[in-house]
Amino acid sequence: MLNAKRSSKHIKKARPLYPKSQTNRFVIIIKVLLLIIAIGLVFMVLIWLKIDHKASHIHNKQDLIKQDDVAIMRMTNPRLIGVNENKKLFKIVAHSATQPSNDKQVVKLDHPQADIENKDGTSFTMKSAAGTLIRKSDVINLTDGVILSHNAGYQLFTEKATIDLRHGKICSRMPTWGYSQDANIQSQGMQILCHGSRIIFIGETKVVLLQD
Repeated sequence: MLNAKRSSKHIKKARPLYPKSQTNRFVIIIKVLLLIIAIGLVFMVLIWLKIDHKASHIHNKQDLIKQDDVAIMRMTNPRLIGVNENKKLFKIVAHSATQPSNDKQVVKLDHPQADIENKDGTSFTMKSAAGTLIRKSDVINLTDGVILSHNAGYQLFTEKATIDLRHGKICSRMPTWGYSQDANIQSQGMQILCHGSRIIFIGETKVVLLQD
């Protein structure tokens, strides 16, 4: 019994593999790393959701453009040059031209401008905010404010006008007003014949002569 007691005194407690302070530090590091990984995963999910939303928005826009392109044809800065019955040039330009697929003869024009040469060597320009070109008959219907500028020095204004490019005729049944160096004029409409060499004012017309 005595020997057993003595031998028990020499038995030492087993020491832990790592000190307690190192174990606590390791646990803290693991917790911090897990927290960082969790935050990173949350950010990745948010970024992915944002990218997916933008991609679907762009895809929807592309679908709309494709459906629209099927229905109509568009051209930017179109230019049309032709010759009238007097072998004089006319030129049509616009910001854009749109042709519906259901009518190949109609071209809608944005801010069209027609430059026309006359037989006597003079020329004039007509422009408006909108217009329609009838391809088969070479007729342009100008709308939303029409301005006619002649190189002889006069200008005429009306709301709507029709240009017959082939026969050199212009007609407006809307109130018309204008001016030159010699007079101011107001009427209920106008006709320009003979490729610009003859102007007829329609309806009640008022002319004010200007004196030097």
